[in-house]
Amino acid sequence: MIKAMIVDDKTAAIELLRWIIKEKCPEITSVVSAISVSEALPLIENFKPDLVFLDIQMPQQSGFDLLSSIKKWNFEVVFTTAFNE
Repeated sequence: MIKAMIVDDKTAAIELLRWIIKEKCPEITSVVSAISVSEALPLIENFKPDLVFLDIQMPQQSGFDLLSSIKKWNFEVVFTTAFNE
């Protein structure tokens, strides 16, 4: 059982990734999502994900800002982005 979290400012991207996870990753049994860094931080503390799908460019704060805010990571990160850079 793997618990995953999706952090992306675009709800369409969250829904697409949820669908892909459901169809292709049966070992991921729980998925939560957040649309901002400020929403994601308390969710990470409470949900304790094993895997975080993290958008890099978001308004206000980036995915890298989220990671810098966490003292010790207890999860793996997959960066997701629509940008080439």
